[in-house]
Amino acid sequence: MTNSIDPRTRAALMHALTVADRRQKSNPYALAHYCGALQSAEAMMLEEGKTLREALKAAFCGRLVSQLVKAAGLPPLTEQEIREVR
Repeated sequence: MTNSIDPRTRAALMHALTVADRRQKSNPYALAHYCGALQSAEAMMLEEGKTLREALKAAFCGRLVSQLVKAAGLPPLTEQEIREVR
């Protein structure tokens, strides 16, 4: 098991983040914030030993977590996890 995001998964996550950024119109700096949160998620994986799923749940919130989990090819969030990230 590796504690960093592989290049293909990173590309899929970045694509999901750019799609989310295009959908929202209110914050012109959202993509920069999303990229910073993705870096934070990877830091959590490296420094705290979290899985990608755990790190995404800790770094992001709401529907974006579900979109990122799907983009990473991970199993969908459970009902309990959805309640936790909102």
